[in-house]
Amino acid sequence: QLDSYTKSYQNQKGMRTLEWCHNLGLVQLELELGGKEVSFSVSPPRAVTIWHFQEKEVRTVEELCDLMEAQPTTVRRHLSYWVSQGVLHENPTDTFTIVENINEADTVLTDVMVIYISYVD
Repeated sequence: QLDSYTKSYQNQKGMRTLEWCHNLGLVQLELELGGKEVSFSVSPPRAVTIWHFQEKEVRTVEELCDLMEAQPTTVRRHLSYWVSQGVLHENPTDTFTIVENINEADTVLTDVMVIYISYVD
């Protein structure tokens, strides 16, 4: 869809073109964690990172690099955000798993389900 818009823009504006910045903006996520809905406002790459855990509960940095077409340092940076939020856990090195116990109230995270995504400019 972005490609067709870019082509249309080029036809109207002559020699001008659009360069899309996919990592800018804000994504409003609502994750279902242990039966509770938890809201996050994150960058698009962070949203994509957690999105991949819907399909598979355990992911390696290498897998995510291939899926996201990104460098390992970039993927690790986005994963570390979700680790700091208590959503993911790293064990062993470069292998990330959905956390079973989110907090001391024994909220159990059995599955990551993205309920709602909205993109904000």
